[in-house]
Amino acid sequence: MRHLRCKLARIKVFSCEHCNRQYSVGRQFDPVLRVAGFDIDSNISGRRAAHLIRAGTDTINFNIPGSGPYSIFPSYEFDFISDPVVIDGTTQPGFVEAPIIELDGSGAGPDAHGIFIFAGSSTVRGLVINRFACTGIEIEVNGGNLIQGNYIGTDITGTLAFGNADDGVLLQTSNNIIGGTTVAARNIISGN
Repeated sequence: MRHLRCKLARIKVFSCEHCNRQYSVGRQFDPVLRVAGFDIDSNISGRRAAHLIRAGTDTINFNIPGSGPYSIFPSYEFDFISDPVVIDGTTQPGFVEAPIIELDGSGAGPDAHGIFIFAGSSTVRGLVINRFACTGIEIEVNGGNLIQGNYIGTDITGTLAFGNADDGVLLQTSNNIIGGTTVAARNIISGN
């Protein structure tokens, strides 16, 4: 299993009602979540990622070398998503019907959320999101988000409970789609 660690400075100015944790509204983001149209690989630096961000909807595709599955262990929680983004784990070479990229929050800190979306009009697809101290995915402020084909609170196989300490998915706004009617669109949300 390939392991990646991510570090990048943040500017904290926003406080979350749910856990009283502060979040950045600056333009420096964790390279795993805020790279505009750039393939994620093991050589990306935080500075390089910050320079690639642009206004509008960003698309994050994955191209991690080596054979999967892949685990990404953030050393602190990810910054909240303040611009629309498509995070698409199904783009990782080797993806066939089930997620092969895991966001493991076990080392992200005592108040860490997995993916925290404020922007609206965002998509999270084809990821395993587990072991965060708070929620796996939290959506606040703006709706129109799409959460499909993820394993939230399980291991990479979708069969063992590796829960997030709070909710798997917490919705604080309306007009979001969680899952869908096709097998590929369905999420497994368990163990949280």
